[in-house]
Amino acid sequence: MREVYHGELDEIADKVVEMTRLVATMMDQSTRALLDADLETADRALADDVKIDALRDDLEDRSFSLIAQQQPVATDLRLLISTLHLVADLERMGYLALHIAKIARLREFEREPKRATPFEFFDFGVRRRFSSEWHREVLVTLKREVPQFFKGASDVLFARDLGLVPIGTMAHEYLQTFQTLGVRLRDFQRAALEAWVQEYRGDLGTALTDVVGMDAFLADFDLYFAKLFDGLRHDSGDPFVWGEKALKHYDKLRIDAKTKRLVFSDGLDFEKSFALYRHFADRTMVGFGIGTNLTNDMGLKTLHIVMKLTHANHQPVAKLSDSPGKLLCDDLTFLAYLRQVFNVPA
Repeated sequence: MREVYHGELDEIADKVVEMTRLVATMMDQSTRALLDADLETADRALADDVKIDALRDDLEDRSFSLIAQQQPVATDLRLLISTLHLVADLERMGYLALHIAKIARLREFEREPKRATPFEFFDFGVRRRFSSEWHREVLVTLKREVPQFFKGASDVLFARDLGLVPIGTMAHEYLQTFQTLGVRLRDFQRAALEAWVQEYRGDLGTALTDVVGMDAFLADFDLYFAKLFDGLRHDSGDPFVWGEKALKHYDKLRIDAKTKRLVFSDGLDFEKSFALYRHFADRTMVGFGIGTNLTNDMGLKTLHIVMKLTHANHQPVAKLSDSPGKLLCDDLTFLAYLRQVFNVPA
């Protein structure tokens, strides 16, 4: 048994050495990628992050398992506790290298041919951030390194403290509440949009489209609202299909789509954002709200935090998303009725 135990200790030591070498390589690659605007080197650095995350998980599991099962003392216990601290420090170094590589990737992207409208992104990462400290560090780095792309944050406190533009759009809860405010259910979206216009008087002009699905939204988003609102936000379903529907709708209303903005915010990272930008940027203004993959891109399994209404004013409400997994309603009778009213198939 003690031979197995000491063998496990040796394997932990070997893996710490391996992780240290990987982090050193990643830091070197990301730095060279940034200085030389080398996309290939940046991609190698980003790929190494996956290996570092796997080593971190393995080392933590092995160390905690030995502590629980073997109850080491003295030198061995100090070794295991030191390993856990060292892994945390190496992991943080890897995170910093990861962000250097991402900055390098953004600078390489900047060398692509210019399109009709600029690439702009903002932080939507409050809900699933790794920590407040890391969130702040990400924002400070982006503001310093890529201000030509990074245009604001949804965290109002950080926006104020760091001199960033606070950026947000209407929430699902806002629209859902209008399902219970005395207007006909068929008219709740129009009532919500009208109340928003009257409250903000031209400010905060991006409308959310997926409380009963994009098709049902566009049926209510007539010429009046299409002229009043600056643009639309995508939060579920295929973003390319959604964007094409939006452009077709503006065209049908004889509105120049280049005067409007499509904001994408569903599960984005930089590569997805680049692809969407290349597809739409010559036809309309675009913006990208990046969340988890900006403020918690460390290989950890993030908490699935969803905050949506199920009831308001003692009545049920529902959200019929363009992504099946995002449907939310506790009352199946009301859900069926809502589907019927807006002609949304089950």
